[in-house]
Amino acid sequence: MITIVPDYYSDFVCKAGDCRHTCCRDWEICIDAETAEKYRSFGKEMEGKADLTPGAEKMIPLSSGECPFLLASGLCELILTKGEDALCQICRDHPRFRKFHDDHVEMGLGLCCERAGELLFSGTGHITYRSLSGEDPWDEAKKVTYRVKEILRKMDSIPVGEADPKSLCGFLLTLEHLDDAWTGLLKKMDGKETSACAWEETEVWKDRFLRLKEYLAFRHGEKRSPAFLAFCFRLCKEVLKTMTGGKEPQKEDLEEAARMFSSEIEYSEENMERIEEKLGSGKRK
Repeated sequence: MITIVPDYYSDFVCKAGDCRHTCCRDWEICIDAETAEKYRSFGKEMEGKADLTPGAEKMIPLSSGECPFLLASGLCELILTKGEDALCQICRDHPRFRKFHDDHVEMGLGLCCERAGELLFSGTGHITYRSLSGEDPWDEAKKVTYRVKEILRKMDSIPVGEADPKSLCGFLLTLEHLDDAWTGLLKKMDGKETSACAWEETEVWKDRFLRLKEYLAFRHGEKRSPAFLAFCFRLCKEVLKTMTGGKEPQKEDLEEAARMFSSEIEYSEENMERIEEKLGSGKRK
């Protein structure tokens, strides 16, 4: 089956020790059954580091929230001592996501990974799609492009009043969160009016925001409502403007705003469901 990926997908390489926001901290790391069997064969090496209780296998985080195999260098002890094959599936896959269709599979890179954000916002123009293994993906890629275009049209038709992140900051503060910096930004946004900034209308920033919208449409478009997607896009923009006090940001600021949004919202199924429910109830009123 053909696998379709965005144009920047194959440029991804984990930043490892150079990553400022390691995925080996503050996340629950579940261990798949096959890898758990391998870890049981390691014997005492896993004592105190992994709970290998059948059906509930997971890494045991340190008091700092770090994976027990994360070294001070930012590298993984398991990879260094036993190779990448020793990683559990979630660690091998992250930040990749997959969506299965009848005639193809779609894969992408989640924005909670800072390298994924760097790749997304370093590109220009519409995201294009291609086959991961080199087959001619014309029909499948055309379907993805058309679907994303239609989802963007629906997102753009959502009135601000139906998906306004500034009016829902109090609600957002009730959701589960990972990073106090995110909470601080929401508190700054709460109740404050923000006006349009001139830099938002420059070609550079319109291009970057387009790619952010296309990412959201590609990743969530079949499962989430246009109102949810419009809300997420507007939330990222408002967080970005709050981060910089309305002054023109750098590309790195957008990468960080998108990374925080992704970590706090799109990597929490519970948070996404609660937002969808809130937006739906607000629309019915």
